[in-house]
Order: sequence, then structure tokens, then C-alpha cells
Amino acid sequence: MFMNEDSIKKKSLLYLKGEEYFIYDGHKFYFKDITHFFNTSNLHITNSVLEGKTQILSLIFNEKDKVQLSIDSAKRNKEKYKSVYKLIQRIQNDRRSLLLDKYSKNKCISFGYKSNFLATEPPASISIKNGQLFYNGKASFQVDNITIDAEETYIKLKGEGKEQVLGINKCSDALLLLELIKQDVPHTVIPDKKALLTMKMKWFLNIILILIAINGWGEYNFFGVPFLDKLSLLIGILVAAKIVTYPAFWLVSKLGAKRLKRIVDTEREAFQEM
Repeated sequence: MFMNEDSIKKKSLLYLKGEEYFIYDGHKFYFKDITHFFNTSNLHITNSVLEGKTQILSLIFNEKDKVQLSIDSAKRNKEKYKSVYKLIQRIQNDRRSLLLDKYSKNKCISFGYKSNFLATEPPASISIKNGQLFYNGKASFQVDNITIDAEETYIKLKGEGKEQVLGINKCSDALLLLELIKQDVPHTVIPDKKALLTMKMKWFLNIILILIAINGWGEYNFFGVPFLDKLSLLIGILVAAKIVTYPAFWLVSKLGAKRLKRIVDTEREAFQEM
């Protein structure tokens, strides 16, 4: 496990179900005083192996106080991971209700944005007013073209000859922002790229490669063309290498699936405890 995210290592985090505050590093913070809520969840994959998941939380309060937490899903961090996950869910739910109520009354809502996730203050913001989106930063402009990628990792804003590309996870209350854009603001979603090969085509190509590899292994010179026969020998070597290493890749995929299941089970357990 290469992950090592644990900002709570030498500090304490206490969140009790039903309370209107949480305690971090000996300080009490009230949910109602939160002005910006940033959260990002990252899956860590190394050489096609799932290492785990990291939760990063950044909060800004009325009095300019800030709280920044990060924790990974390693087994040793299970209880702390659950505490951070529950805290994130509570804040997310509370703020969604609060902000939607304000939006329904004022038809205007603003979301902070900071390109550096750990920055103290968001240097820019995105506003939605009467179905129109505005970007407010060094280059402020009214947005007339919004593009969201299929995986919802970024949004591209264009207007008045200007353009900004913003990472979704660097926006305050990112899930609500996306929800309101989809609901109230004209936008375009980039469709998923279709796979070049269907499953049937992959099976067909694999069979062809194996037949070519057999020609190379047995030196049958089936093609009768020196270049193609030598190429089939090379393909035979590559196919043999893939066959030999397949068990290792299979075990790696099983390990990744087991880690993913553990993460899902931990988050489900935390959610049930809320």
C-alpha cells in the first residue's frame, strides 16, 4: 500500500450523531457556520492495481477558521475513515437543504472555486442567477456555453470571448452545483467515447493471434512469406508471455476487487451508523 494519507494521526476528530457541531483538534466547529465545503474522493491505482481510496475535506467558516482533513482507506484507518465519511455526508446533506432553500427564495446561488484544493480562501466563484451562470474571478464573465465531460470531472465555461476549465472537485458543494446546472442552465454533456472493439471483435482478434502464434511456435511457414513468418514468430513470443503472466494479472484483479469491496463495505457501514 503506497497511500499514506492521515492528517488526523496526531489530532482527534469527534462527531456525534444528531449534534450540531463536531470537534477537531480540541476545537468545536458548528455546521451552521460553514461558508464553503470542498470534498474530493480519489481512487488510487498503481500499475493497474487498486491501492485504495482517499477522502479529502476542506471547510471554511464564517470567522475565517478552516479545517482540512485527509484520510485513506487503509485497514489501519478504518474507524477514522468512517468518521470522516460520516462527517462529509452530514455536511453535504445539511448544506444541500440550506442552499436549496436560499436558492428557491432568491433565485441566486454562489459556489466558491479554488484551483489549489488546500488554499485558505477560494479566489473565484460560480454564480447561478435566474437560470444564467456567471464566472467571477480575475477574468469575470457571463457564461453562454457550458460543457460537462461524461465522467463529470470538469466543466468548461465560455462567454464574452473568455474561457475557463474548472475541476468539479475544486468547486464548493460540487454535487449540488452539478445538479443545479443540469436542472436550470442550458449545457452540453460530452458523451462517453465508444470502445473501438466490441467483445466479439476482441475474441475474434485473440483467436487470430493465437493461430498466428501457433504458426510461429511450430515454424510451419504457413504464410509462405519470410517477413510474415518471422512476424508470426514474434507474435508467438508475445502471446506466450501473456499466457505465462496471465495468472499474475488475474490475482492482481482479484486483489483490487477485494480492496474495492472493503471500501464499499466500510462506507456502507458508516452510512448505516449515521
